[in-house]
Amino acid sequence: MSFTHEIRRERTPDLTEIPGFANPGATVLAGCEGEIHNSLEIRNEIGEQGSVSEENPNELVAAAYGKWGSECFRRLNGAFACYVFDKAKRELILARDQIGWVPLYFSELEDRFMFSSDLSEIVKSEGFPREIDPVSLNYYLALRYIPADRTIFKNVRRVLPGNFISYNTDSGGLRETRYWESPLEECTLGEEGKLLSELDELFEEAVRLRLEGSDVPGAFLSGGLDSSLIVAVMSQLSSRPVKTFIVGYSDKDYDETRYSRIVSRHFGTDHHELFVEPDKDHFIGCVSKFHEPLADPSIIPTSRALALAGANVNSVLSGDGADGLFLGFRTHRFSLKHLAIDGASPRPLKYLRGKVAGFFPEEHGLRVFLEDIPSKQFFLRRNNVFNDVMRTRLFRPWVIEELGEGFYEPEQYAASVFESYGGTFGGKMGFSTYRSDPDDILYKIHSLSRDLGLRVRTPFLDTNLVEFALGKVPANLKLNGNTAKYLLKRLAEKYLPPELPLERKRGFNPPLSRWLKNEWKEFAAEILLDGDDEFFDRRYIERLIRLNENPRSDQTRRLFALMVFKVWKTKYA
Repeated sequence: MSFTHEIRRERTPDLTEIPGFANPGATVLAGCEGEIHNSLEIRNEIGEQGSVSEENPNELVAAAYGKWGSECFRRLNGAFACYVFDKAKRELILARDQIGWVPLYFSELEDRFMFSSDLSEIVKSEGFPREIDPVSLNYYLALRYIPADRTIFKNVRRVLPGNFISYNTDSGGLRETRYWESPLEECTLGEEGKLLSELDELFEEAVRLRLEGSDVPGAFLSGGLDSSLIVAVMSQLSSRPVKTFIVGYSDKDYDETRYSRIVSRHFGTDHHELFVEPDKDHFIGCVSKFHEPLADPSIIPTSRALALAGANVNSVLSGDGADGLFLGFRTHRFSLKHLAIDGASPRPLKYLRGKVAGFFPEEHGLRVFLEDIPSKQFFLRRNNVFNDVMRTRLFRPWVIEELGEGFYEPEQYAASVFESYGGTFGGKMGFSTYRSDPDDILYKIHSLSRDLGLRVRTPFLDTNLVEFALGKVPANLKLNGNTAKYLLKRLAEKYLPPELPLERKRGFNPPLSRWLKNEWKEFAAEILLDGDDEFFDRRYIERLIRLNENPRSDQTRRLFALMVFKVWKTKYA
């Protein structure tokens, strides 16, 4: 259950008014949205098995804080946003889980301090200045999501994953503390057999913890490596058949239901399929569920898959997070190849490539492969939606003027995340991808599942498994030659049927490129060109639409990002 509250400067706050606060008569009050997966372990440690309900995370957090203080957050393994009011210290603490599954927002205005796990509750509060932040919009257009502690609105910030903020209700003082950090240094040596055994043990425990409290075991099953491994371990641990869910497409190039059926038959799951078509109304409804824009095309099938699962189970396990931790994306492979080729290419050839690149428009997908740029820049550019050159063409002059030197912040931010991890080029790529998860895939799932009463649990993002992947597994055991997620594929030898092909990588995206060139062509133009635009130059949007009409020029990611923002803006801004 989401929570929202505000503290007015002119009166002494009475936080006991907040619905859901545990133990109103106690000296420590607490509330929580989300789940604590190791609640039984915590209850045993604090010695209050009889007085603390395993099903009530509010009571658990209050008791844990009473015993350990702010150290308690490090001990919790789960997906949570919580708040604690220490009456003696007159201190409010807002804490977010280590990985960043549940968002947590706060806003400081002249007369009040607000906090919520639901951004829209802050934004729609009386007198709130509902202004879009051009700096955050700049990040969104570059990265497809808004990172770190920023939000799309001025005057609202996010608590970072693994952090808590302390707010003194008397003085108004605010400080932020990091209570957990993922490993920041790659282990470049590791014995494969020992690491494989440890991975097996950690993964099984992560799945086991996330099965607790499930009426019926449920999982998304694309038939890919990650979801198939989860279903395999679930089937081993559960006495009941696992219910599995997949969305497919009539477009056979994108449909993967045939692979999920192989896994379902092998493990005897109760399998459910739903086929997705290009539904305009569903797209608009889907975008409106997000309190901030997110330009991830997989929001469309994810929304359908969540609804399908929610009609059958109360919780579902998902394979999200594995691609970052174990280097599973095509961009990872392309970037390592670029590193090898670039290092072996003579200077004249690089110069010639750069000249040829100039014949392609900035927006053409081949250009980044031809340009004479370092491999780090290649990787970061591959993740860009609109690079800095494109954004200068897209934004109206007043936006660029207001941004000033901050115009280049998205590129600087992405580079700083890349360099903040010590290790090989591959390790830095994986860490960069992992760091985007809270603001991208986890935000996506949380937003779409919020109203369904469905709990989505991600074993690969278990805190212990994250520490293992980032701190113990060298990159060459993640991406080994052309074999992505190498160590996970070694694990698959134990669990998965040999006839399941694991080298493919389609992902969960719909055939959006074909939709935008066909069924959604007029629909997209209507959204993109409707009315005057406060932020964007209409002529550049028209250029992108024309470029996309060329069969060899795909502008899907950019057009979709603009469509999402425009649909989102009609509701929230």
